Parts: sequence; structure tokens; C-alpha cells
Amino acid sequence: MAAEYLEAFSEAHHDTPFLSYWRIQEDKSLLCTSYTRGAIWRLAQQAAHTLRSYGIAHGDRVTHFMTANRMEDVVFRVAAVLTGMVPVTVNWQADSLDRVKYKISSTGSKVVLVDEGVAEADVAALQQMDGVKVHRLSGLNGLEKDQNGDVTNGVNGPTVTGADDRMIIFTSGTTGNPKGARLTYHNYEVNRKTFESFLEVSPSTLLTVVLVNPFHHTNSTAVGDWAIRRPNTLLHVVERYTTPYWKVLSDAAESARLKETGNDWKVVAPMVSRHIDFLDGMFEGDAQALPVSQEKLRETLSHRQVIFLLGSAPVGPTTVGRLQRHLQGKLPTVRFGSTETCLQVMGTPLSLTPEGLVAAFRRGWEHTTPSGEPHKGYYIGRPHHPFTEVMVVKSLKDDPLVESAEGETGWLVCRGGNIMTGYANSPTHPFTADNWYTNLGDVGFWLMSADGGAKDIYWQSRDAALVIKGGANYACEQINEEIKAFVVKEYGLPEKAVAVASIGMKVQSEHEDDCCVCLELTTDEAKARQQDIQATFIQRAKACKMISKGSKPDRLLIDHIPRNFKGAISLPDLQDKFKAALGS
Repeated sequence: MAAEYLEAFSEAHHDTPFLSYWRIQEDKSLLCTSYTRGAIWRLAQQAAHTLRSYGIAHGDRVTHFMTANRMEDVVFRVAAVLTGMVPVTVNWQADSLDRVKYKISSTGSKVVLVDEGVAEADVAALQQMDGVKVHRLSGLNGLEKDQNGDVTNGVNGPTVTGADDRMIIFTSGTTGNPKGARLTYHNYEVNRKTFESFLEVSPSTLLTVVLVNPFHHTNSTAVGDWAIRRPNTLLHVVERYTTPYWKVLSDAAESARLKETGNDWKVVAPMVSRHIDFLDGMFEGDAQALPVSQEKLRETLSHRQVIFLLGSAPVGPTTVGRLQRHLQGKLPTVRFGSTETCLQVMGTPLSLTPEGLVAAFRRGWEHTTPSGEPHKGYYIGRPHHPFTEVMVVKSLKDDPLVESAEGETGWLVCRGGNIMTGYANSPTHPFTADNWYTNLGDVGFWLMSADGGAKDIYWQSRDAALVIKGGANYACEQINEEIKAFVVKEYGLPEKAVAVASIGMKVQSEHEDDCCVCLELTTDEAKARQQDIQATFIQRAKACKMISKGSKPDRLLIDHIPRNFKGAISLPDLQDKFKAALGS
């Protein structure tokens, strides 16, 4: 299984450009340092020697405690192939020191790699952990000096098999301790095949990958591993998101187009909808704030070979509209998956025409129930046969699972060779007897494609974000939109003045949810109406015909809406707020 990696870094490719690392300077500009595959291979050999000097052997776990995307992180992930060690991720955006220590201890990590941004007090605390050694990374120069002899003696050729763990990546852990998904070399081999099928990348394709999402996420890990193991691939890694990222992406696209005179090239830029918000702000605001002219961005990024690979949040009409408006009708390529699936389970097919893709998006946004009530969904595409399978099912408790009817809300399940073997720190085994993975935690529905040849999948919400009434499931995302539209119209407030979050809680019944709505009033104008809203909201909303049956509110709380580090509503914290308000 190491053969793919070893081939990518073989002598034949040593002089091939591979990694461009973009570091943020004090003046917010980006400084680029570039490496050939041969240079990264030599650094990986040195890193492998360092690991072995700590006694790290095949199968041992090493925690990567970074505070940003680092070049060294890439190097040690290559070194993992040489040593058989297993990298463990730390969420540098959200993890407290206690959470970091939990990840180290629960995975049995023997060494912790810490970068220059980790606080001295945190390093000292880690050094007090029994059986744990801390290795400080000091950039390229420090790695080059850390040789202590003939480093090539530490490389013994292929050491890993498909069944060996490649990575342990922790889930977000919104409730209790997070789980560490064990993802194998075989999982990532299937991940590569899935990407190349999905994004129409052939062995001859000049592939450029531009990463700005954090490396501790499954997103950058999966796409980065693809770039590491694939020859004819250029990898750009940006330390963290900053406005000049758009110049990096623009220049990478222009360079790829000029190098490949035909059309056999792709630039893949994984991102989230929030990045499109930033881009829109620059286009709509001061043109001087752009790191490159609007004309240049349109010229380089509107090409169909430049793929904006969006995931992690629903892609709605606002995001699609902004891309089309600013980049000459460009459309996103939507991907869907989870940490436990390496990343990729399904996506919007490149084979669809722009008109066909827009139509598929709209079918979800405008979907209604047979009785005419809004039943919105966000198009997330189709599975990637033969590598992944997806089904929308009536219940996760059925054995065997029963597929939902067309247009009916159900739970998303999947299976394929890209799905984890289990968790490093939990006995949970969320698989059916016939290998369907049941812990995606998402709900949606399917519709037959316009040409009748495939089932298109539409995402609605996380499964915890459901209100269950009368035996039917109602997505909180839909409820939030209906309630917000009602508040804006009923109380004469601008859209920006109110935010809405809903949750289903069994308050009066064992089997029926109350629809609990939290309103956050964000402007002085809205706050001045708080007493009126508090007194009249439930009665007016229940009488309002613009709110569908499943979205009728039963409980109201006017308060701050809790959110996680991604900006998504934190349902456990929202539930706690309602429990406190209800006195339970």
C-alpha cells in the first residue's frame, strides 16, 4: 500500500515541483517557499529518523499539535508512510488544552509534535504527561539540522498495508468527548479513486490543489493525501485564510492553464460557503481591497477546469447567485461526506450542463410536499459508483433498512471502501450487518433526476435538527427560514435584525416534539420590539398561513443563539438553554 506514495516520490519525480507553502507575514502579505518532490522526500526521511529516535515504531500514534497549516505537517504525514506511525489531529481552532490532552491520552500517542505557535505553558503541561514525549518543530531549518547521522538508514522501504491506520481524525464532538475515526490506507486509496472519478481526473491530468481549510479537518487531510500520493500534482498550502488567498488561487489557475495547452488540467480548491461570502464582500465593497483585480479574478477563476469544491454547509441560492454574478456564471461543485468517510460520499456531477445543475439546485430549493407545503432541500449530488453507495431510509432502527419514498424526509446512510474501520477511543460500531454506515447524522430526501437516470440526493439538516410531529419529520433549517420570514413581515423588521434557531424537544409528550424557537434580536430597532414579540409571537405565528403546519412554534425564547466554531448552531447548547428556561 506504500507503493503509490513511494512511486510519487521516486527518483523520476525528484525534480518535479510539488509543494508551495504560503506563510502569512506581519504585514498580512504571503511569503511563498516552494519544494520539489525530492526536497520533501529528503525532509520526510529526516522526519522519519526523528520519530525513530523517540522509539516510534509501526502502528504507534503521534499527535500533530499545530496552530495553523504548516509545511512540517505535510512532511510528517509523508514520514508516516516510511515509519508506519499514525498521525492524530488536534483542532487548533477549537480544542482547549484539556481537549488536546484527552486526544493524546485516549489514542495512546507516544509523541506530540508542537509547532512554534503553541504556548509555552501548554508545552510545559504536555511535558508532564506520563509516557509522552514532546518534539518542538522549528520550521524547515530546524528539521534540516535534526539529522544525527545517516538519515537514509531509517528508511526501510514499504512498511504499511491497506489495513493499517493512515490517520486518526477526531469528530467535532458537540456532545461529550469527540471520537477519533480510524481511517486506513485502503480508505484513502478508495478516496483517491473516488476523487478522480468524481472530478474527472485522469493519470495524464495536470492537477493543482489549493488548500486553505485547516489540515486538522478531514477535508484538507483527504485532498492533501490525494496530492501527496499522486504524481503530476502541485500542492499549494496556505497557512490560514487571508484575503491574498484569492491571488494565490488566481495565479495557480493561470499557471496551470498556461502550462497545459490542451484542456487536460484541473485546479481543485476545497472551500466552504463562507469563503464565497468573503469573495462577495470584496467584489461588492472597495475594489482596492482585492489582492488582484476583479477582471483578473473573472478571467482566471471562471474557467470550468477551476473547481470550487464546496462542502461542510448547505449551498443555497445566495452562494450560487454570488458565484454566477461575480465569476461569469460559474457554479460550485458540491461535495458531501463526513470525517468517518475520509470526506467524499457524493457530489454534484461534472457531467451536468450548467443549466442542468442550476435546475437540480432549484428543484431542491422549491420542493414542496404533496399538500403544497414547503419542503426545501439542498442538492448534494449523487454517490460515486462503484466506490460509494448512498440511501435515504425511513428509520435507522429498521433491520434491514427501508428506503424512503421519493421526496420523503429520511436519514442518509452510506457504504463503501472509504469508510472508517471504527473509532480509536470508542466501542461504538455504527454499521448494519450489511455494512451500511448509519452515523452520518444527516437527513434529506431523494428525487429522480430530470432525465430519470439517477436519484439526486437533497440535504435538509442534521438529524438532531428535526422536529417530529404527527409521525412526520420536519427539518429545522426549513422551520428557521419560515419563522424568520414571518418575523420580518409581521413585525416590520429588516432581515439582518433577527436570527432564528429551532429545535424539537419532547416537553408535553413522549413521542411528539414541541417546536422550540429561539429568536436573537441583533439591532436596537429589533430589541425595542422585544416585549411586543414576546407577548404576541406564538399566537400570531400559529394563526399565520405563511408558516407551514410543521413549522408552527410551541415555545419561544428570545436570547443569544449559541454557535460552534464553524458558525453553525450548537444544538446541544440550544437545548440546554431551553431546558433552563423550562426549568427542567
